[in-house]
This record gives sequence, C-alpha cells and structure tokens, in this order.
Amino acid sequence: MTAHSMRQILLRNIDTKHSRLMTDGHSAYRLMKRHLPDSVIDHELTYVQGDVHTQGIEGYWSLLKRGVFGVFQ
Repeated sequence: MTAHSMRQILLRNIDTKHSRLMTDGHSAYRLMKRHLPDSVIDHELTYVQGDVHTQGIEGYWSLLKRGVFGVFQ
C-alpha cells in the first residue's frame, strides 16, 4: 500500500476534526500531519510516551490474526 492510497482510506474513515492519530514511525503516515494532529512513537526508542502508545491497535491486530488462523489463547 502506498502512502497516497493509505491517506485516501484514512480520510474517508476518520473524523479528522475530532480525532488524533497515534502511529509508529512508518513513513506512510507522514502525509497525515496535514489533516489531523498526530503523535508518533519510535519503537526503537520507546513504546510509551505519556498518553501516546500504539499498544491498543497492536493488541487488536494480534487478536484478529489469531482468529483468522484459529488459534486463541
């Protein structure tokens, strides 16, 4: 997925006036700064910085992946 296509999907599905984007340092998210406030966590340095973290979404994807493969713990 390119940064352009990701931006189009996010803008169609996010209320940019009332949202805040929390991401890892992936370059595809850089263009989103123009559309809504964002906070970036560099996982090479830390996983949490104040109230900014990506643990919730990482847990979601982990659970979804286990569901797809049929392996729940």
